[in-house]
Amino acid sequence: MNCKNCNAVMRIDQERKVFVCPYCDSVEPFDGVSKAELQGMLQEAIQDVRKESMKEARERMEREAVLRNNRSSGKKALDVVILIAQIVFCFFLLLFTIGLFIDFVGVGIVSLLQLILMISAMILKAKYRKTGVKKWLKLKNGCLIGVGILVIIWFVALMAGDSSSSGSSHEASWPTQGLGSDLPEPTGTLKSAYSSKKDFSATVKDGDGTAFKAFVEACKEQGYVIDVELDDDYYHAYNETDDELTIRRWSYSKEFHVQLDKAIVLGEYQWPTGELANSVPKLEAEKSNLVRFSTDSIEMYLGDLTRQEFISYILKLQEEGFDGYYHDDSNDYTGRKDKISVRVEFKRERLVYLDIYESR
Repeated sequence: MNCKNCNAVMRIDQERKVFVCPYCDSVEPFDGVSKAELQGMLQEAIQDVRKESMKEARERMEREAVLRNNRSSGKKALDVVILIAQIVFCFFLLLFTIGLFIDFVGVGIVSLLQLILMISAMILKAKYRKTGVKKWLKLKNGCLIGVGILVIIWFVALMAGDSSSSGSSHEASWPTQGLGSDLPEPTGTLKSAYSSKKDFSATVKDGDGTAFKAFVEACKEQGYVIDVELDDDYYHAYNETDDELTIRRWSYSKEFHVQLDKAIVLGEYQWPTGELANSVPKLEAEKSNLVRFSTDSIEMYLGDLTRQEFISYILKLQEEGFDGYYHDDSNDYTGRKDKISVRVEFKRERLVYLDIYESR
């Protein structure tokens, strides 16, 4: 039965024996309506209520599903952002550590372990998220504790690195024998030193660069003043016996490195044999010194060659297919043909350095 006012389907109120409109509250009596009709109306009203309830329940479930999907998508996006942030942070931490403390490899290893742990934590977090809040919290706390422990180890290792550096400086001493004994002892902190009859190398901590400048001046007084090349952080020179000195300072690590090489002693000229030596043009000379010879590498010095002979050899290399660029005023040339590379350098006192090697 429809309402006369709003045409809506009216409900049955059996206690009052009337029809009631659920929208405008209009009331109509049962008069003139049979029992069978009342029974049919009652069944229709029950079905209408059921349909409306099911419709409301379905709409409510759909709204909840949408909300759950939105929350899940938001959490996944947040996890991705956190993972990327952690990876980027640990990557720059690793670079920073290795860059500043390259002499203490352990610190860099600890930073790398931090990166691996954080990535593993994010993977485990995504894997066990659905197992429950309690397990997720335990996993998260465990990962945070692990990261905290690694951070502590990082700082301890950093302090140990500084102390070990200072400790090693007391153990190292300026050589009294070998080639390095001819050089003046620097005023900075000596970190390491190696000396033999043919070469010498040392690393010195100098802070603001004062020790570097003082050492350069002291080497000048020792006679290393021939064919000088220098700038603010570099000094290269020879002495009267052709010993070669190179001093290079790195401002980021606040230290400088000393390299001294004994003059090359040339003997009777001899060109090496073998497939590698035959792959490049032969360089004729008065004297030579074969430093290294193997199946994939040849290193030698050749003496009493003019600069014109040096340039002529470069042109011969290019004619035989060795690709490389050369400036007329350059003292160095590198060419390559197939897998064979050759480097030739004109050094002082009519000396030519030749390096032939198989590229990999």
